[in-house]
Amino acid sequence: MAKIDTKRPGIRRWTWPRDGAAAPSTPLAIRPALLGFGPLIAASLAYPSTYIACLGLDDGGNALGLFVFGALLFGLVSGALRVGASVRGRRLPLWGRGAGALLFTAGTLGFLVARQASCLAPPLALLLGAAAGFGGLSVYETWGRLYARLGLRGALLNVALSVVLASLLNWMLFAVSEETFMLLFPCVLMAGVWTPFLAWAQAPTAQGEQRGAGWKGSRHPRVDADKLRSAAGLLLAPLLGLMVFGFVGSLLDAQVIARAYGEQILGYVLGAALTAALLLIPSRKPLYPFAYQVMLPLLAVGVLAARVLVGEGFAGASLFDIGLHIMFGAVIVISFATIAAMGHADELPVSFIVACAYGLYTLFALVGRGTRFALEGIDVDPAGLALGVWIAYFCIQALYPSVVQWLSDYRNLEAPPVLSISEALTERCGDLASRYGLTQREAEICRFLGRGHSSQYVSQVLLISDSTVRTHIKNIYRKMGIVCREELIALIDGEPLPAGGPVAEGDRTGRKA
Repeated sequence: MAKIDTKRPGIRRWTWPRDGAAAPSTPLAIRPALLGFGPLIAASLAYPSTYIACLGLDDGGNALGLFVFGALLFGLVSGALRVGASVRGRRLPLWGRGAGALLFTAGTLGFLVARQASCLAPPLALLLGAAAGFGGLSVYETWGRLYARLGLRGALLNVALSVVLASLLNWMLFAVSEETFMLLFPCVLMAGVWTPFLAWAQAPTAQGEQRGAGWKGSRHPRVDADKLRSAAGLLLAPLLGLMVFGFVGSLLDAQVIARAYGEQILGYVLGAALTAALLLIPSRKPLYPFAYQVMLPLLAVGVLAARVLVGEGFAGASLFDIGLHIMFGAVIVISFATIAAMGHADELPVSFIVACAYGLYTLFALVGRGTRFALEGIDVDPAGLALGVWIAYFCIQALYPSVVQWLSDYRNLEAPPVLSISEALTERCGDLASRYGLTQREAEICRFLGRGHSSQYVSQVLLISDSTVRTHIKNIYRKMGIVCREELIALIDGEPLPAGGPVAEGDRTGRKA
Protein backbone atom coordinates (compact mmCIF):
# COMPACT_ATOMS: atom_id res chain seq x y z
CA MET A 1 0.00 0.00 0.00
CA ALA A 2 1.13 3.60 -0.47
CA LYS A 3 2.24 5.57 2.59
CA ILE A 4 3.39 9.16 2.90
CA ASP A 5 7.13 9.39 3.45
CA THR A 6 7.58 11.64 6.49
CA LYS A 7 11.15 12.42 5.50
CA ARG A 8 10.12 13.55 2.03
CA PRO A 9 6.66 15.15 2.25
CA GLY A 10 4.43 14.53 -0.73
CA ILE A 11 6.40 11.46 -1.84
CA ARG A 12 4.64 8.11 -1.67
CA ARG A 13 6.62 4.98 -0.98
CA TRP A 14 5.54 1.35 -1.36
CA THR A 15 5.32 -1.19 1.45
CA TRP A 16 4.25 -4.81 1.19
CA PRO A 17 0.61 -5.33 2.18
CA ARG A 18 0.51 -7.21 5.50
CA ASP A 19 -3.12 -8.24 5.60
CA GLY A 20 -3.54 -10.60 2.67
CA ALA A 21 -4.35 -9.46 -0.87
CA ALA A 22 -3.53 -5.94 -1.91
CA ALA A 23 -6.28 -3.38 -1.55
CA PRO A 24 -8.20 -2.24 -4.65
CA SER A 25 -6.56 1.16 -4.40
CA THR A 26 -3.03 -0.32 -4.67
CA PRO A 27 -1.05 2.13 -6.86
CA LEU A 28 0.41 1.04 -10.17
CA ALA A 29 4.17 1.02 -9.58
CA ILE A 30 7.38 -0.60 -10.75
CA ARG A 31 8.52 -3.06 -8.08
CA PRO A 32 12.31 -3.56 -8.30
CA ALA A 33 12.15 -6.80 -6.30
CA LEU A 34 9.67 -8.31 -8.77
CA LEU A 35 11.96 -7.54 -11.71
CA GLY A 36 14.15 -10.38 -10.45
CA PHE A 37 11.76 -12.62 -12.38
CA GLY A 38 13.66 -11.55 -15.51
CA PRO A 39 16.96 -13.16 -14.45
CA LEU A 40 15.06 -16.37 -13.65
CA ILE A 41 13.74 -16.53 -17.22
CA ALA A 42 17.18 -15.69 -18.58
CA ALA A 43 18.81 -18.45 -16.50
CA SER A 44 16.36 -21.23 -17.39
CA LEU A 45 18.08 -23.54 -19.85
CA ALA A 46 14.69 -24.86 -20.97
CA TYR A 47 13.81 -21.35 -22.21
CA PRO A 48 14.54 -21.18 -25.99
CA SER A 49 16.64 -17.99 -25.90
CA THR A 50 18.79 -19.25 -23.02
CA TYR A 51 19.13 -22.62 -24.75
CA ILE A 52 20.61 -20.88 -27.80
CA ALA A 53 22.89 -18.68 -25.65
CA CYS A 54 24.25 -21.80 -23.91
CA LEU A 55 24.42 -23.99 -27.03
CA GLY A 56 27.97 -22.94 -27.88
CA LEU A 57 29.22 -24.32 -24.58
CA ASP A 58 28.44 -27.91 -25.55
CA ASP A 59 29.79 -29.82 -28.51
CA GLY A 60 26.87 -30.56 -30.78
CA GLY A 61 24.38 -29.72 -28.07
CA ASN A 62 23.74 -33.40 -27.24
CA ALA A 63 24.42 -33.11 -23.51
CA LEU A 64 22.47 -29.85 -23.34
CA GLY A 65 19.58 -31.54 -25.13
CA LEU A 66 19.60 -34.38 -22.58
CA PHE A 67 19.69 -31.86 -19.75
CA VAL A 68 16.66 -29.99 -21.14
CA PHE A 69 14.81 -33.27 -21.74
CA GLY A 70 15.39 -34.34 -18.13
CA ALA A 71 14.30 -30.92 -16.87
CA LEU A 72 11.07 -31.00 -18.90
CA LEU A 73 10.24 -34.60 -17.97
CA PHE A 74 10.71 -34.16 -14.23
CA GLY A 75 9.15 -30.71 -14.39
CA LEU A 76 6.03 -32.45 -15.66
CA VAL A 77 6.23 -34.95 -12.79
CA SER A 78 6.69 -32.15 -10.27
CA GLY A 79 3.75 -30.20 -11.70
CA ALA A 80 1.46 -33.23 -11.57
CA LEU A 81 2.40 -33.94 -7.94
CA ARG A 82 1.83 -30.33 -6.90
CA VAL A 83 -1.55 -30.20 -8.66
CA GLY A 84 -2.61 -33.31 -6.75
CA ALA A 85 -1.39 -31.86 -3.44
CA SER A 86 -3.18 -28.55 -4.09
CA VAL A 87 -6.43 -30.32 -4.91
CA ARG A 88 -6.20 -32.05 -1.51
CA GLY A 89 -5.59 -28.70 0.18
CA ARG A 90 -1.91 -29.13 1.02
CA ARG A 91 0.44 -26.13 0.78
CA LEU A 92 4.20 -26.54 0.32
CA PRO A 93 5.97 -24.85 3.27
CA LEU A 94 8.58 -22.20 2.69
CA TRP A 95 11.43 -24.51 3.68
CA GLY A 96 10.18 -26.99 1.06
CA ARG A 97 10.22 -24.30 -1.62
CA GLY A 98 13.73 -23.35 -0.46
CA ALA A 99 14.86 -26.97 -0.84
CA GLY A 100 13.41 -27.01 -4.35
CA ALA A 101 15.29 -23.80 -5.16
CA LEU A 102 18.54 -25.41 -3.97
CA LEU A 103 17.82 -28.41 -6.18
CA PHE A 104 17.19 -26.16 -9.18
CA THR A 105 20.37 -24.18 -8.53
CA ALA A 106 22.49 -27.29 -7.99
CA GLY A 107 21.21 -28.96 -11.15
CA THR A 108 21.77 -25.94 -13.38
CA LEU A 109 25.18 -24.94 -12.03
CA GLY A 110 26.22 -28.59 -11.80
CA PHE A 111 25.61 -28.97 -15.53
CA LEU A 112 27.85 -26.00 -16.38
CA VAL A 113 30.61 -27.10 -13.99
CA ALA A 114 30.54 -30.69 -15.27
CA ARG A 115 30.72 -29.48 -18.85
CA GLN A 116 33.63 -27.17 -18.02
CA ALA A 117 35.45 -30.08 -16.37
CA SER A 118 34.80 -32.30 -19.43
CA CYS A 119 33.08 -34.96 -17.33
CA LEU A 120 29.52 -34.48 -18.59
CA ALA A 121 28.40 -38.01 -19.44
CA PRO A 122 24.86 -38.40 -20.86
CA PRO A 123 23.42 -40.02 -17.69
CA LEU A 124 24.85 -37.20 -15.57
CA ALA A 125 23.36 -34.56 -17.89
CA LEU A 126 19.97 -36.28 -17.64
CA LEU A 127 20.22 -36.50 -13.84
CA LEU A 128 21.17 -32.84 -13.45
CA GLY A 129 18.32 -31.86 -15.73
CA ALA A 130 15.91 -33.91 -13.63
CA ALA A 131 17.07 -32.06 -10.49
CA ALA A 132 16.64 -28.66 -12.13
CA GLY A 133 13.20 -29.52 -13.54
CA PHE A 134 11.86 -31.01 -10.32
CA GLY A 135 13.07 -28.09 -8.18
CA GLY A 136 12.15 -25.36 -10.64
CA LEU A 137 8.47 -25.45 -9.73
CA SER A 138 9.29 -24.33 -6.18
CA VAL A 139 11.02 -21.22 -7.53
CA TYR A 140 8.17 -20.36 -9.89
CA GLU A 141 5.61 -20.93 -7.14
CA THR A 142 7.43 -18.49 -4.86
CA TRP A 143 7.48 -15.93 -7.65
CA GLY A 144 3.79 -16.61 -8.27
CA ARG A 145 2.96 -15.91 -4.62
CA LEU A 146 4.80 -12.58 -4.80
CA TYR A 147 3.13 -11.52 -8.04
CA ALA A 148 -0.25 -12.61 -6.65
CA ARG A 149 -0.12 -9.56 -4.40
CA LEU A 150 -0.72 -7.39 -7.45
CA GLY A 151 -3.78 -6.96 -9.60
CA LEU A 152 -3.77 -7.50 -13.37
CA ARG A 153 -2.41 -4.04 -14.22
CA GLY A 154 0.40 -4.15 -11.67
CA ALA A 155 1.39 -7.66 -12.73
CA LEU A 156 1.26 -6.68 -16.40
CA LEU A 157 3.66 -3.79 -15.90
CA ASN A 158 6.20 -5.72 -13.82
CA VAL A 159 6.06 -8.91 -15.93
CA ALA A 160 6.57 -6.85 -19.09
CA LEU A 161 9.65 -5.19 -17.61
CA SER A 162 10.92 -8.60 -16.45
CA VAL A 163 10.61 -10.02 -19.98
CA VAL A 164 12.51 -7.01 -21.36
CA LEU A 165 15.23 -7.56 -18.76
CA ALA A 166 15.37 -11.29 -19.56
CA SER A 167 15.74 -10.55 -23.28
CA LEU A 168 18.60 -8.13 -22.68
CA LEU A 169 20.34 -10.61 -20.37
CA ASN A 170 19.92 -13.35 -22.99
CA TRP A 171 21.46 -11.11 -25.64
CA MET A 172 24.38 -10.33 -23.33
CA LEU A 173 24.97 -14.03 -22.55
CA PHE A 174 24.81 -14.84 -26.26
CA ALA A 175 27.34 -12.13 -27.20
CA VAL A 176 30.07 -12.68 -24.59
CA SER A 177 32.90 -15.19 -24.65
CA GLU A 178 32.67 -18.58 -22.96
CA GLU A 179 34.84 -17.46 -20.05
CA THR A 180 32.68 -14.39 -19.46
CA PHE A 181 29.54 -16.53 -19.79
CA MET A 182 30.76 -18.84 -17.03
CA LEU A 183 31.21 -15.82 -14.76
CA LEU A 184 27.97 -14.02 -15.57
CA PHE A 185 25.53 -16.93 -15.75
CA PRO A 186 25.79 -17.97 -12.06
CA CYS A 187 25.15 -14.36 -11.00
CA VAL A 188 22.05 -14.17 -13.18
CA LEU A 189 20.87 -17.54 -11.88
CA MET A 190 21.31 -16.58 -8.22
CA ALA A 191 19.45 -13.30 -8.73
CA GLY A 192 16.53 -15.06 -10.38
CA VAL A 193 16.27 -17.92 -7.88
CA TRP A 194 16.83 -16.24 -4.51
CA THR A 195 15.33 -12.76 -4.97
CA PRO A 196 11.77 -13.97 -4.24
CA PHE A 197 12.88 -15.63 -1.01
CA LEU A 198 14.58 -12.44 0.17
CA ALA A 199 11.44 -10.45 -0.68
CA TRP A 200 9.31 -13.07 1.07
CA ALA A 201 11.40 -12.74 4.23
CA GLN A 202 10.52 -9.03 4.32
CA ALA A 203 6.78 -9.77 4.14
CA PRO A 204 6.04 -13.23 5.64
CA THR A 205 2.28 -12.69 6.00
CA ALA A 206 1.34 -12.32 2.35
CA GLN A 207 -1.66 -13.72 0.53
CA GLY A 208 -3.52 -15.51 3.23
CA GLU A 209 -0.62 -17.01 5.20
CA GLN A 210 -0.33 -16.60 8.95
CA ARG A 211 2.89 -15.23 10.39
CA GLY A 212 5.39 -18.06 10.74
CA ALA A 213 3.12 -20.55 8.96
CA GLY A 214 5.23 -20.35 5.81
CA TRP A 215 8.08 -22.23 7.49
CA LYS A 216 5.89 -24.78 9.25
CA GLY A 217 3.57 -25.48 6.35
CA SER A 218 -0.18 -25.01 6.29
CA ARG A 219 -3.31 -26.01 4.46
CA HIS A 220 -5.57 -24.06 2.17
CA PRO A 221 -9.16 -24.96 1.25
CA ARG A 222 -9.46 -27.86 -1.16
CA VAL A 223 -9.98 -26.98 -4.82
CA ASP A 224 -13.73 -27.03 -5.17
CA ALA A 225 -14.99 -28.62 -8.41
CA ASP A 226 -17.64 -25.95 -8.88
CA LYS A 227 -15.10 -23.14 -8.46
CA LEU A 228 -12.74 -24.87 -10.86
CA ARG A 229 -15.46 -25.17 -13.50
CA SER A 230 -16.50 -21.54 -13.07
CA ALA A 231 -12.89 -20.31 -13.30
CA ALA A 232 -11.91 -22.64 -16.16
CA GLY A 233 -12.82 -20.07 -18.81
CA LEU A 234 -10.50 -17.47 -17.28
CA LEU A 235 -7.71 -19.97 -16.65
CA LEU A 236 -7.82 -21.58 -20.09
CA ALA A 237 -6.53 -18.57 -22.06
CA PRO A 238 -3.19 -18.07 -20.22
CA LEU A 239 -2.59 -21.81 -19.95
CA LEU A 240 -3.23 -22.27 -23.65
CA GLY A 241 -0.76 -19.48 -24.44
CA LEU A 242 1.98 -21.13 -22.36
CA MET A 243 1.21 -24.52 -23.91
CA VAL A 244 1.59 -23.15 -27.43
CA PHE A 245 4.75 -21.25 -26.49
CA GLY A 246 6.30 -24.40 -24.99
CA PHE A 247 5.37 -26.48 -28.04
CA VAL A 248 6.66 -23.99 -30.62
CA GLY A 249 9.86 -23.22 -28.69
CA SER A 250 10.77 -26.92 -28.62
CA LEU A 251 9.55 -27.62 -32.15
CA LEU A 252 11.93 -25.21 -33.86
CA ASP A 253 15.47 -26.45 -34.38
CA ALA A 254 18.15 -24.59 -32.42
CA GLN A 255 20.03 -23.56 -35.55
CA VAL A 256 16.83 -22.14 -37.08
CA ILE A 257 16.26 -19.95 -34.02
CA ALA A 258 19.94 -18.94 -33.81
CA ARG A 259 19.88 -17.53 -37.35
CA ALA A 260 17.29 -14.96 -36.25
CA TYR A 261 18.52 -14.47 -32.69
CA GLY A 262 18.75 -10.67 -32.96
CA GLU A 263 15.25 -10.43 -34.40
CA GLN A 264 14.01 -12.74 -31.63
CA ILE A 265 15.41 -10.56 -28.82
CA LEU A 266 14.11 -7.36 -30.47
CA GLY A 267 10.69 -8.93 -30.95
CA TYR A 268 10.43 -9.99 -27.30
CA VAL A 269 11.34 -6.47 -26.15
CA LEU A 270 8.83 -4.82 -28.50
CA GLY A 271 6.11 -7.32 -27.60
CA ALA A 272 6.56 -6.69 -23.88
CA ALA A 273 6.64 -2.92 -24.45
CA LEU A 274 3.48 -3.07 -26.57
CA THR A 275 1.68 -5.06 -23.90
CA ALA A 276 2.76 -2.64 -21.17
CA ALA A 277 1.41 0.19 -23.34
CA LEU A 278 -2.09 -1.18 -22.69
CA LEU A 279 -1.82 0.46 -19.28
CA LEU A 280 -1.66 3.87 -20.95
CA ILE A 281 -5.08 3.46 -22.55
CA PRO A 282 -7.48 5.78 -20.65
CA SER A 283 -10.27 3.24 -20.29
CA ARG A 284 -12.12 1.76 -17.34
CA LYS A 285 -13.06 -1.36 -19.29
CA PRO A 286 -11.47 -4.70 -18.26
CA LEU A 287 -8.14 -5.49 -19.93
CA TYR A 288 -8.59 -9.28 -19.93
CA PRO A 289 -11.08 -9.70 -22.83
CA PHE A 290 -9.48 -6.96 -24.92
CA ALA A 291 -5.97 -8.46 -24.62
CA TYR A 292 -6.95 -12.03 -25.52
CA GLN A 293 -9.81 -11.55 -27.95
CA VAL A 294 -8.77 -8.39 -29.78
CA MET A 295 -5.10 -7.41 -29.32
CA LEU A 296 -3.40 -10.79 -29.85
CA PRO A 297 -5.44 -11.78 -32.94
CA LEU A 298 -4.84 -8.33 -34.46
CA LEU A 299 -1.10 -8.80 -33.93
CA ALA A 300 -1.27 -12.10 -35.82
CA VAL A 301 -3.15 -10.51 -38.71
CA GLY A 302 -0.63 -7.66 -38.83
CA VAL A 303 2.36 -10.05 -38.95
CA LEU A 304 0.87 -12.11 -41.75
CA ALA A 305 -0.10 -8.99 -43.71
CA ALA A 306 3.43 -7.61 -43.35
CA ARG A 307 4.90 -10.87 -44.68
CA VAL A 308 2.62 -10.79 -47.71
CA LEU A 309 3.24 -7.11 -48.49
CA VAL A 310 7.03 -7.10 -47.97
CA GLY A 311 7.74 -10.41 -49.69
CA GLU A 312 10.20 -13.25 -49.19
CA GLY A 313 13.47 -11.30 -49.33
CA PHE A 314 15.90 -10.77 -46.49
CA ALA A 315 14.10 -7.64 -45.29
CA GLY A 316 10.77 -9.40 -45.44
CA ALA A 317 12.08 -12.41 -43.50
CA SER A 318 13.63 -10.16 -40.84
CA LEU A 319 10.45 -8.14 -40.41
CA PHE A 320 8.44 -11.35 -40.22
CA ASP A 321 10.74 -12.80 -37.54
CA ILE A 322 10.51 -9.59 -35.51
CA GLY A 323 6.72 -9.52 -35.82
CA LEU A 324 6.44 -13.19 -34.91
CA HIS A 325 8.44 -12.71 -31.73
CA ILE A 326 6.47 -9.59 -30.88
CA MET A 327 3.50 -11.96 -30.66
CA PHE A 328 5.56 -14.40 -28.57
CA GLY A 329 6.56 -11.65 -26.13
CA ALA A 330 3.00 -10.37 -25.84
CA VAL A 331 1.66 -13.87 -25.16
CA ILE A 332 4.27 -14.51 -22.44
CA VAL A 333 3.56 -11.24 -20.66
CA ILE A 334 -0.24 -11.49 -20.82
CA SER A 335 -0.24 -15.16 -19.78
CA PHE A 336 2.04 -14.64 -16.76
CA ALA A 337 0.19 -11.47 -15.71
CA THR A 338 -3.20 -13.18 -15.97
CA ILE A 339 -2.00 -16.11 -13.85
CA ALA A 340 -0.73 -13.64 -11.21
CA ALA A 341 -4.03 -11.74 -11.27
CA MET A 342 -6.01 -14.95 -10.80
CA GLY A 343 -3.83 -15.74 -7.80
CA HIS A 344 -4.57 -12.24 -6.51
CA ALA A 345 -8.32 -12.91 -6.87
CA ASP A 346 -7.80 -15.90 -4.51
CA GLU A 347 -10.59 -17.95 -6.09
CA LEU A 348 -8.15 -20.81 -6.70
CA PRO A 349 -4.94 -21.48 -4.70
CA VAL A 350 -1.80 -19.90 -6.16
CA SER A 351 0.03 -23.23 -5.87
CA PHE A 352 -2.64 -24.92 -7.99
CA ILE A 353 -2.56 -22.27 -10.73
CA VAL A 354 1.26 -22.17 -10.94
CA ALA A 355 1.54 -25.98 -10.89
CA CYS A 356 -0.98 -26.26 -13.75
CA ALA A 357 0.97 -23.70 -15.80
CA TYR A 358 4.35 -25.33 -15.06
CA GLY A 359 3.12 -28.86 -15.78
CA LEU A 360 1.32 -27.98 -19.01
CA TYR A 361 4.26 -25.92 -20.29
CA THR A 362 6.69 -28.81 -19.73
CA LEU A 363 4.23 -31.33 -21.22
CA PHE A 364 3.80 -29.45 -24.47
CA ALA A 365 7.51 -28.63 -24.65
CA LEU A 366 8.13 -32.39 -24.55
CA VAL A 367 5.49 -32.89 -27.26
CA GLY A 368 7.24 -30.22 -29.35
CA ARG A 369 10.62 -31.95 -29.02
CA GLY A 370 9.07 -35.28 -29.96
CA THR A 371 7.36 -33.73 -32.96
CA ARG A 372 10.64 -32.19 -34.13
CA PHE A 373 12.39 -35.56 -34.03
CA ALA A 374 9.45 -37.22 -35.81
CA LEU A 375 9.61 -34.65 -38.63
CA GLU A 376 13.32 -35.19 -39.35
CA GLY A 377 12.63 -37.91 -41.92
CA ILE A 378 9.60 -36.14 -43.42
CA ASP A 379 9.60 -33.24 -45.84
CA VAL A 380 7.79 -30.88 -43.47
CA ASP A 381 9.11 -27.48 -42.49
CA PRO A 382 9.03 -27.16 -38.67
CA ALA A 383 8.96 -23.37 -38.95
CA GLY A 384 5.86 -23.56 -41.13
CA LEU A 385 4.21 -25.95 -38.69
CA ALA A 386 5.07 -23.66 -35.79
CA LEU A 387 3.51 -20.72 -37.62
CA GLY A 388 0.41 -22.79 -38.29
CA VAL A 389 0.11 -23.63 -34.59
CA TRP A 390 0.34 -19.96 -33.63
CA ILE A 391 -2.24 -19.01 -36.25
CA ALA A 392 -4.55 -21.72 -34.91
CA TYR A 393 -4.06 -20.37 -31.40
CA PHE A 394 -4.95 -16.84 -32.43
CA CYS A 395 -7.92 -18.07 -34.42
CA ILE A 396 -9.21 -19.85 -31.33
CA GLN A 397 -8.87 -16.61 -29.43
CA ALA A 398 -10.68 -14.70 -32.14
CA LEU A 399 -13.51 -17.05 -33.07
CA TYR A 400 -16.30 -15.01 -34.49
CA PRO A 401 -19.00 -15.98 -31.96
CA SER A 402 -16.68 -15.16 -29.07
CA VAL A 403 -15.79 -11.76 -30.48
CA VAL A 404 -19.44 -10.96 -31.15
CA GLN A 405 -20.38 -12.03 -27.63
CA TRP A 406 -17.56 -10.00 -26.14
CA LEU A 407 -18.54 -6.90 -28.12
CA SER A 408 -22.10 -7.30 -26.90
CA ASP A 409 -20.96 -7.67 -23.30
CA TYR A 410 -18.49 -4.83 -23.70
CA ARG A 411 -21.17 -2.42 -24.91
CA ASN A 412 -23.47 -3.44 -22.08
CA LEU A 413 -20.88 -2.85 -19.39
CA GLU A 414 -21.90 0.31 -17.61
CA ALA A 415 -19.17 2.88 -17.16
CA PRO A 416 -19.51 5.08 -14.10
CA PRO A 417 -20.36 8.75 -14.68
CA VAL A 418 -17.48 9.82 -12.39
CA LEU A 419 -13.88 9.06 -13.39
CA SER A 420 -12.62 8.40 -9.86
CA ILE A 421 -13.98 6.95 -6.65
CA SER A 422 -14.93 9.78 -4.32
CA GLU A 423 -13.48 9.69 -0.85
CA ALA A 424 -16.97 10.12 0.58
CA LEU A 425 -18.25 7.00 -1.22
CA THR A 426 -15.23 4.98 -0.12
CA GLU A 427 -15.69 6.13 3.46
CA ARG A 428 -19.41 5.32 3.49
CA CYS A 429 -18.78 1.84 2.06
CA GLY A 430 -16.06 1.29 4.67
CA ASP A 431 -18.45 2.30 7.45
CA LEU A 432 -21.09 -0.09 6.14
CA ALA A 433 -18.53 -2.90 5.89
CA SER A 434 -17.51 -2.39 9.51
CA ARG A 435 -21.10 -2.07 10.72
CA TYR A 436 -22.41 -5.21 9.04
CA GLY A 437 -19.28 -7.37 9.31
CA LEU A 438 -18.44 -7.62 5.59
CA THR A 439 -15.29 -9.44 4.53
CA GLN A 440 -12.56 -7.64 2.58
CA ARG A 441 -13.80 -9.07 -0.72
CA GLU A 442 -17.42 -8.23 0.07
CA ALA A 443 -16.43 -4.66 0.96
CA GLU A 444 -14.52 -4.40 -2.33
CA ILE A 445 -17.53 -5.60 -4.32
CA CYS A 446 -19.80 -3.27 -2.33
CA ARG A 447 -17.73 -0.32 -3.58
CA PHE A 448 -18.18 -1.44 -7.18
CA LEU A 449 -21.91 -1.84 -6.67
CA GLY A 450 -22.10 1.58 -5.08
CA ARG A 451 -20.60 3.05 -8.24
CA GLY A 452 -23.32 1.40 -10.32
CA HIS A 453 -21.32 -1.44 -11.85
CA SER A 454 -22.92 -4.74 -12.85
CA SER A 455 -21.85 -8.11 -11.50
CA GLN A 456 -20.39 -8.96 -14.92
CA TYR A 457 -18.14 -5.91 -14.79
CA VAL A 458 -16.95 -6.87 -11.28
CA SER A 459 -16.24 -10.42 -12.52
CA GLN A 460 -14.02 -9.22 -15.37
CA VAL A 461 -12.16 -6.61 -13.33
CA LEU A 462 -11.44 -8.89 -10.33
CA LEU A 463 -10.89 -11.98 -12.51
CA ILE A 464 -13.34 -14.13 -10.58
CA SER A 465 -16.32 -15.99 -11.99
CA ASP A 466 -19.70 -14.30 -12.26
CA SER A 467 -21.27 -16.95 -10.03
CA THR A 468 -18.73 -16.13 -7.30
CA VAL A 469 -19.59 -12.43 -7.59
CA ARG A 470 -23.31 -13.19 -7.28
CA THR A 471 -22.60 -15.32 -4.20
CA HIS A 472 -20.75 -12.40 -2.60
CA ILE A 473 -23.64 -10.07 -3.47
CA LYS A 474 -26.13 -12.45 -1.83
CA ASN A 475 -23.97 -12.53 1.29
CA ILE A 476 -23.83 -8.72 1.31
CA TYR A 477 -27.62 -8.51 1.04
CA ARG A 478 -28.08 -11.12 3.76
CA LYS A 479 -25.76 -9.41 6.21
CA MET A 480 -27.34 -6.03 5.57
CA GLY A 481 -30.87 -7.38 5.65
CA ILE A 482 -31.77 -6.02 2.23
CA VAL A 483 -33.12 -7.66 -0.88
CA CYS A 484 -32.16 -5.52 -3.90
CA ARG A 485 -29.60 -3.15 -5.39
CA GLU A 486 -31.82 -0.11 -4.80
CA GLU A 487 -31.81 -0.70 -1.05
CA LEU A 488 -28.01 -1.06 -1.09
CA ILE A 489 -27.63 2.26 -2.93
CA ALA A 490 -30.02 3.85 -0.46
CA LEU A 491 -27.89 2.59 2.43
CA ILE A 492 -24.72 3.93 0.84
CA ASP A 493 -26.37 7.29 0.16
CA GLY A 494 -27.70 7.45 3.72
CA GLU A 495 -31.34 7.52 2.65
CA PRO A 496 -34.04 6.13 5.00
CA LEU A 497 -35.40 2.63 4.40
CA PRO A 498 -38.87 1.26 5.15
CA ALA A 499 -39.58 -0.05 8.65
CA GLY A 500 -38.02 -3.43 9.29
CA GLY A 501 -35.05 -2.54 7.09
CA PRO A 502 -31.45 -3.64 7.63
CA VAL A 503 -30.13 -4.49 11.05
CA ALA A 504 -26.51 -4.15 12.14
CA GLU A 505 -24.65 -7.39 12.77
CA GLY A 506 -24.29 -6.63 16.47
CA ASP A 507 -28.01 -5.87 16.85
CA ARG A 508 -28.92 -9.06 15.02
CA THR A 509 -26.65 -11.06 17.31
CA GLY A 510 -28.21 -9.40 20.35
CA ARG A 511 -31.69 -10.32 19.20
CA LYS A 512 -30.72 -13.96 18.80
CA ALA A 513 -29.31 -13.98 22.24
